[in-house]
This record gives sequence, C-alpha cells and structure tokens, in this order.
Amino acid sequence: MHRSGTSLTASLLQNSGVNLGTNFLEIKHGNVKGHFENIDFYEFHRNVLFSIGLSPDGWTTENKIIVPEQFVADAKALIEKYNVPPIWGWKDPRTTLFLDFWESLIPDAKFLFIYRSPWEVVDSLYRRGDITFIKNPNFAIHTWYNYNRIILNFFRKNSKKSLLLKLDKIIQNPNNLISKINQHFNLQLELKENVYESSLLNRSVKNTHRPTLVKLYFPEVFDLYCTLEKEIGENIEVLTKNESSSLVETGDISLYKKWVLQDWSDKRRIEYAYKNSQTQLQETQAQLQETQAQLHSELLQCQAIIRGMESSKFWQLRELWFFLKKKLSFFSVFFQGNQKNKT
Repeated sequence: MHRSGTSLTASLLQNSGVNLGTNFLEIKHGNVKGHFENIDFYEFHRNVLFSIGLSPDGWTTENKIIVPEQFVADAKALIEKYNVPPIWGWKDPRTTLFLDFWESLIPDAKFLFIYRSPWEVVDSLYRRGDITFIKNPNFAIHTWYNYNRIILNFFRKNSKKSLLLKLDKIIQNPNNLISKINQHFNLQLELKENVYESSLLNRSVKNTHRPTLVKLYFPEVFDLYCTLEKEIGENIEVLTKNESSSLVETGDISLYKKWVLQDWSDKRRIEYAYKNSQTQLQETQAQLQETQAQLHSELLQCQAIIRGMESSKFWQLRELWFFLKKKLSFFSVFFQGNQKNKT
C-alpha cells in the first residue's frame, strides 16, 4: 500500500545491488529522498487504470484488475527493456493491483511486500493532502484494506516466491531486511549503506487515540492488520513498548476515555488560534491603511508646497537665474573656442 515504507525499502534494495533503473519519478515533498519508482512502470500502471475508469493514482477498492489486451505488448516490452542481469526489479505500490498479471508474464519473479499499520498509512495520506481523501476521509482506510487484502491472498498462494515484512522491522534493522531476502530467495545481496533517517518517517499517530478509532469503527481493517501480524509471527496479544498499536492491543477500551473529547478540544483550540490570527491580521491591515493614508496626506502637502514654491516670484527669479547662467556659460565656452581658432 502507498505510504507503507516502499520508497525506503526500494532505496535499501538499490543500495544492496538490485537494479531498479535510473529513470525515476521526480522527487516531491512527500518523499524528499525520492520515490525510486521507474517512470515506465509507473506510467504503465496509471494508463491501464485510467483506461478502465479507475483512479490513475491507484485509489480503488477493486481487487481484480483485468489488463486490456492492447497493453500486454507494452508490458512485455518493459520486461525486455529492463531485464538486466543479475538482479533487476521495480517499485510501485500500484503493482499490488496487478500481481497476477505480472506473475503470469514473469513466472520466476519474486515479490517483496511491506505492510504498515492502517493508522500510520492513513495519517501519512492525510498529511500529504491528497484531495481524494480530503473529500472522503474513510476512503483512505478502505484503500488500505483493499491493498493489504490483495497482498495477503497473493502471499498465501505464492509463499515460496513472496516475502511479507513489517515496516517496523525494517527500520529497526535494515540489515535484517537484506538477510531475510537472501535467505528466502537464495540471493547474495549486501547492504552497503543504511540510508534510513528516522526524521523522515512520522509515527506520532501511534501515541494517539487513532488506533482505537480504527478498532472500534473499522473492525474488518483491524482484523486484517492482526492477521498480517500473525502471518509473520507477531504476537499481537503481547503489549510491547515498540508496538505501534499500544492502545488497541490491550483490549481495554477504558483507555479511550482520555481521548474521547480530545478532537473536540483540539478543534476549538485551532479555531481560537485562527480567530486570533485573523484579528491580528485585521489590526495589521488597519494600521497599514492608516499609515498609507498618513503618507498620502504628507505627499499631498509636499506637492502643494512645491507648487507654491514654483509659483512664487523668488522661484521664478531662481529659474531665470539658472537659465541665464547656463546661457552665459555656453557663450563663454563658444567665445574661448573662437579665440583659440583665431590663434
């Protein structure tokens, strides 16, 4: 699923010797270190989704994408173009919607799936400001559910050629990611540099009431998350300091009470701060208008003084004096020039 740490994972893979190409999607504010998405595969997925009436961004609850026949040749051309030994691949969250399609074209392909808690993914989507989720916030968590349900089903059917990992485990120990890949797929990758920066991964939502909201109002999403945890051997009944779902895993709904009015309080606090800023802005604008009016008045006074000076006899005599002085200076130069010519 988007915002699940796939860019970080792709950067670690590239740093370990996997050829992901060089024609990457440009860096944007959502990923300051890059997306590591091959533009050709990125555009292929977008074009197919658009052609069948779905969001090119991949925001959908459709779990079965049928690729139109006219795109098959394009897919085969991409495989031919980027099939560079010994190890090559690509990263694009939309690939999740095309797993069966790519598996049929590349039978020996290996699939690496990264999952992240639904509350962290949704929080990341909201912070990025995707317009789709601003207008329909619930669609974000439904999309998470769709992507991860597809992943789980494919993984269970293709466990030998698939690896399922949790983002938390990757950031705790990036070398463990490479070790698991080498062991599961019989490869010899070697991580040259740990490129993970904790400051680029916002995880503050785990210490709020959001996980509890997911459990209470989207039980199917929470159940799927628990299933993913069990699939990789996580004991979801044990509460640990590092577990992102600390509020919900205890099963103690009473913990929710301390948060139940928090949104209400936060909203009113933000409104109060906004009103104060608006008041300050209005006061500043009023002061600016007053200053402008004062400057305009002073300008008019100065213009009146200048016009009075220019109309006075003294000013007229002064102007006449400068005019005569200029003429006399011209005649003096002319006279001196004639004297030199005669000499």
